Amino acid sequence: MGLLSSDGETDVSRATLQKLLDALRVHRFGEDARVHLAPLRRSIDQLDTDVAAAAMQKVRELSEALSRSYAPATEGGSMRQMLFDEALADLAGISRASLRRYATRERTTPQPVAERLHWIATVTADLAGSYNEFGIRRWFDRPRQQLKGASPRQFLEGSWTPNSTEALRIKELSTAVV
Repeated sequence: MGLLSSDGETDVSRATLQKLLDALRVHRFGEDARVHLAPLRRSIDQLDTDVAAAAMQKVRELSEALSRSYAPATEGGSMRQMLFDEALADLAGISRASLRRYATRERTTPQPVAERLHWIATVTADLAGSYNEFGIRRWFDRPRQQLKGASPRQFLEGSWTPNSTEALRIKELSTAVV
């Protein structure tokens, strides 16, 4: 979602958790989750079993809630850095000029575009565990047998939605990588 910088960190340390909690506060996400996650800033062996279990349940709930939350202001910027404007505009079904206007908040991001940007961010998140940034960019351009020889970028033409058949097939492919 672009809440944390992509500095290559893959483990969840207390420092990473603190960065996430700070980002959630700044962007006003997960108000109650921050309270429940705060105990995780301490060493896990210092927590009683019930507190640790409740915090981990809140992590799962927060993850699910964030996966359903559109945040074009942060997602658009992070996806521009990851995929670059040409590929991101093509994937989102918009012009590069519109993408730049939405990113600079010159124009409000329309709901269908916000939904597509969020979907792209979730697919990218799936891939991030297995690919570096270059590999993620290539993943969207590599032809896939499961897509009848088209690349994911080619497969998503026009005004698709995250629930369209094409998007769901691509999401299956990215989820399989996790």
